[in-house]
Amino acid sequence: MATWKKETGDDQPADLTPDWYDRWTNKAVPEKDKRGTMPGTHSNATSILKPGPF
Repeated sequence: MATWKKETGDDQPADLTPDWYDRWTNKAVPEKDKRGTMPGTHSNATSILKPGPF
């Protein structure tokens, strides 16, 4: 997994997008429509064209 993450530029940001709806009531939460950082952003993964080791 570590090799794949390194080769593809995948990472897990600390500020992922939170849930927008409560899982029990299905009502929108105050964080609705707020986006976090997409995985791979910090390592510019969209410019890496390797499929990984699989």
